[in-house]
Amino acid sequence: MKEILLVEIEYKMLNTRNWAKIKLTPDEYFEKIITDEDINLNSERLNVEYDFDSVPKYFHAVEYIGCKLSEIEHTKLLIVGPSKNITLIRSETFWNGGSNRLISTQYLGVEKPSHEILVETVINNIPLTVQQVSFLLEENLPKCPHQLLIQCHEDGSESILSEV
Repeated sequence: MKEILLVEIEYKMLNTRNWAKIKLTPDEYFEKIITDEDINLNSERLNVEYDFDSVPKYFHAVEYIGCKLSEIEHTKLLIVGPSKNITLIRSETFWNGGSNRLISTQYLGVEKPSHEILVETVINNIPLTVQQVSFLLEENLPKCPHQLLIQCHEDGSESILSEV
């Protein structure tokens, strides 16, 4: 039997003490990307393989939980490779009714281990403007911080106002 990726999300709702956990199959977590070769196969035999480079259906774990940002305090996504030597850990902490968040992403067991911290804060409500500041450690060496000011539009699109 072929080993598959382990995908788990732990989360803590606002004003609660206990953490909850859900386990997802790779099919539930990742977007299915079907190639031309796959189209010729019977859909029952379609066996999509996933790895860490696969595209998730949603970027944020909270979107798999199905609650409002204002109701959640923390999420932690864990993806462990079949041989248990490669791990992705992405944790998010929310505050100010879910308007602001800190995202920590770690890749462990890969050729170049990395740890990125991204702080996202709302700096203006009308028009909605978000500041993102990220810090990256790659192979235990700090990389230059990166800062964006992003304006969010009603149609869902975004414009970068400033990039440093």
